[in-house]
Amino acid sequence: MMQMKIKAMTSEARASAWIVGSLPVLVSIATIFLSPGYMDILWEDYRGNYAVMGAFAILFTGVTVMKKMAKFDI
Repeated sequence: MMQMKIKAMTSEARASAWIVGSLPVLVSIATIFLSPGYMDILWEDYRGNYAVMGAFAILFTGVTVMKKMAKFDI
């Protein structure tokens, strides 16, 4: 019973983790399709490659921390 209560209480945090994690990817995909040349610098220049790698690392770290915060062991 307690596990079900904790799962219900942490559902908002889990939903936020999904939204925060998927939003940058979805916006990037939409930008690539709507304005193809806008993000070319990220793929053609080494500094853009580092920026993309850094963004994914920060995104992964943030989602991982949010998931750990929303998980309780009983």
